[in-house]
Amino acid sequence: MAYLTEADKLAFVHFMEGILEEQADTIANEGKEGVTFDTDGYKTLLDGKHTTLDEEEAKEKVAEEALRKQVKVANAALDDAYKNASNTADAIVGHMGNDHTLSELIRKERGTFHQDPGNGNGDPA
Repeated sequence: MAYLTEADKLAFVHFMEGILEEQADTIANEGKEGVTFDTDGYKTLLDGKHTTLDEEEAKEKVAEEALRKQVKVANAALDDAYKNASNTADAIVGHMGNDHTLSELIRKERGTFHQDPGNGNGDPA
């Protein structure tokens, strides 16, 4: 089975809605003799599914925006925690002296962490 993207699926939904709308007479008059086809029922079904799709996509957009906002809040909290950890490291080194073993360990460990500056808004560059 071929992989369909979200855009592919949506385009097919629109296509079939168009077929049901524009080709209703052809479907009714040129189908198998003696067999009826409920074009209106299928159209109503697809219209209902499309309405549900629109509602769910609207919810998705709200959730995505909430996620973006929450990521910024979480990143701000992380920045604050990091700044406090850094200030604590400076305070300990200042208290113990630069030559103390603990001060050397703190400076060594601090040097092993690499910061990615990103783009400044909480998102990776």
